[in-house]
Amino acid sequence: MSKTKKYVRFTFYWKLLWQSLAIAAVLFQGFNQRDIAFDLFIACSITFLAGMALVQKLFDINLFNANKFDFIADERDAAILEKVNHTIRYNRDNIAYSLLIVGFFVFNSTMESAYKVILFAFFMVTATILPTCEYYYLWNKFDQE
Repeated sequence: MSKTKKYVRFTFYWKLLWQSLAIAAVLFQGFNQRDIAFDLFIACSITFLAGMALVQKLFDINLFNANKFDFIADERDAAILEKVNHTIRYNRDNIAYSLLIVGFFVFNSTMESAYKVILFAFFMVTATILPTCEYYYLWNKFDQE
């Protein structure tokens, strides 16, 4: 397995973990479980920082000032990266536009707060976890070609 493939797999599971913890913290905060939400926020922060340190140690990539080609090992991986980014660019735009629609519902004063929290959590899953899964799936798909 190439270094690039290892990096993509590591960041997939790392993002999945810390983003799930962040969404769970938002849900518990929305349902007035502040102690659990705080604990989840601390776990999310520790997971995020530990993942950044592991990327620095294992792949020698500083995520604070990295560009998108720092983890690329050869031209083949660069071509895969361009295909994947070109494919998911459309979905990123749709997610950004859907944020406007969700905003109309979340800031609607007649809607019950539990529905607002669930709607916001659904948007967070759509905006964070699904693109992460799509990126990993597309990378594996284009890597087979």
